[in-house]
Amino acid sequence: MNKYLKPLSEARKTAKQQREPLFEYCELHAQFDVLPGQFHWAATHADTPMPAARLVNGGRKWYAMSEVRLWWEAIGGRDFACSKHTERNRVYQQRYKAARAAKSLLTDEITMTA
Repeated sequence: MNKYLKPLSEARKTAKQQREPLFEYCELHAQFDVLPGQFHWAATHADTPMPAARLVNGGRKWYAMSEVRLWWEAIGGRDFACSKHTERNRVYQQRYKAARAAKSLLTDEITMTA
């Protein structure tokens, strides 16, 4: 064998090492530990547009994690994705607790008068 040529197995190894794994859009939320709806809200409402898909096949899109991670940090990450939902959930919990407290007071009054 020629001393300047690499065996085919060595050439394949270097090509595989250079490739970056791609993630489907529906898998990205798990990488950032947010809910699917929170990730979608961040992707559609962020001032900075989400990076373009590296591979598109029909309706399925695959993204490079290095590009998406930079975008995620630029928009504020989990704080940006969860901020609106956190506020909504906090208001809901306050209303729910207030309604439960009012209902228990009403129930106590009814049982005392009966």
